[in-house]
Amino acid sequence: MNMEKTIPNSPGVYVVVLANDRPISANAGDKRREKTSIKVNRDNCKFGATVNLRRRWRDYCRTFKEKNIKFFSYVVILQFKKIEDELKAELSHHRVPGQNGRYTEWLKEIDPNEVVEKMLDVTKRRRT
Repeated sequence: MNMEKTIPNSPGVYVVVLANDRPISANAGDKRREKTSIKVNRDNCKFGATVNLRRRWRDYCRTFKEKNIKFFSYVVILQFKKIEDELKAELSHHRVPGQNGRYTEWLKEIDPNEVVEKMLDVTKRRRT
């Protein structure tokens, strides 16, 4: 089945997991930022929020190649930004710092299943 067709054109939060062993720039393909961005591989996963989940999935396909990504889990929700902010706080000790010292949404030393659980918990709290 074509993965793209299963992902809605809706706002939401997501967790993405990589399959590549060799580190790839988180901004591969963007000549301005590619060399200064963090490098990520299967040891990392990422959470995020977007106005369009399908478009975001396509962005990851362009950056990392479709064979290297899995939209591990996603939740369609309009309050996606608030959920993302709460996840940033809850996962702060796993966030990877960029060269500029700011922490990214890329994570290390955490199982993607745990990230999904936290995402679902925060989403559930927001809905109640």
